[in-house]
Amino acid sequence: MSCQAAGPLGAHAADTVLNRIGGEPAAPVSIGFLGQCISLGRGGGIFQFSRRDDTAISFYLGSGKLGAKIKEFVCWGTVKQLMYEANKPGWFSMPAWATDRKRQQLLQAKRDAPDLHRTEIAYSSPGGTS
Repeated sequence: MSCQAAGPLGAHAADTVLNRIGGEPAAPVSIGFLGQCISLGRGGGIFQFSRRDDTAISFYLGSGKLGAKIKEFVCWGTVKQLMYEANKPGWFSMPAWATDRKRQQLLQAKRDAPDLHRTEIAYSSPGGTS
């Protein structure tokens, strides 16, 4: 799991616990992703952009020192975001443009689809009886 996923999912988990304690239903998860930073040591790295569902696209930033600087900036920003959130809970929220709007539709379609792993198949013997 990346820090990009852990931060928002951790906040959502905390909200879910508070909602359950208060007798409220949990809000659906709708977190989208922008990409992944990949460190290649202190002197290199890349930022691989992705679709909101976290599938990679062919565009990336950095290779070498530029990538390392992008990775350092992202790590610095993550620590700052956690500091702000600790001092002012609820400060961070996922911007609407970054959410994965198709997630709920895909989950519902998966729930409605037949479970092929559990479908019982009737076998008949050569004599015609099951």
